[in-house]
Amino acid sequence: MLLGYHYDSEQEILLLSYTTGSGILRLKECVSDGSGHLEPAMGEHEVVEINGTDGKFTSMFDMNMLWWGSDGIDYSLSGKIEQDELVMVAESLV
Repeated sequence: MLLGYHYDSEQEILLLSYTTGSGILRLKECVSDGSGHLEPAMGEHEVVEINGTDGKFTSMFDMNMLWWGSDGIDYSLSGKIEQDELVMVAESLV
């Protein structure tokens, strides 16, 4: 169920929050400027494939996070759900 949303037209960023059985899943989408600003700033990451595109997965502070880009849009997903579930959600978006 959609919990909330925010759209920042100046920076072209969309934030969506969904409730899941295990907590909240957050999705962030923004127009890519090529800077990679949605990529993990700290911690080690694992490269995962999302519909033929490389994404980055990391887990920190009891939260799993996934970052990737597709067709000029940068995406990030975060929540207390397993890596394979995050990848399945990501694949359904692009």
